[in-house]
Amino acid sequence: MGLSPQKLTGLIQETKRATQAVDKVADYVKLMKKELNDLPDESRKSVNSISRAVGRIRQNIDELTNNINGKLNDMELYDEDIEEAANKLLLFHSSVDEVLNWAETQLQNHKKNSYWGKYWKGVYDYVSKHKAAQQQGQQ
Repeated sequence: MGLSPQKLTGLIQETKRATQAVDKVADYVKLMKKELNDLPDESRKSVNSISRAVGRIRQNIDELTNNINGKLNDMELYDEDIEEAANKLLLFHSSVDEVLNWAETQLQNHKKNSYWGKYWKGVYDYVSKHKAAQQQGQQ
């Protein structure tokens, strides 16, 4: 079946954690470089080697992140999934306006043409139509 949007989003979160870990190693290297003059001469080679590795690892993580984001953003959105999500939100929230506010907040957290940006735009549009139909039915 392949990876779901949720699974890909989880992988993106993991790449963020990996980047944070690499940043800690980079901070360690900076500290060690400041103290190199007081450390044994052999330390310089190790510190430089770690520094180069940090750069390569960071570059590879960035490439993976871009690849995962690309795969996620290229995924097709299905109307049924949007409708199901919107109906669940309508079921568990106290009002249509609350759902619209929630969807709008989520929409603002994502780029316009990203998978999740399109997803939340779809949910927002579906709920807006639902609200309009409700209002028409009350007249």
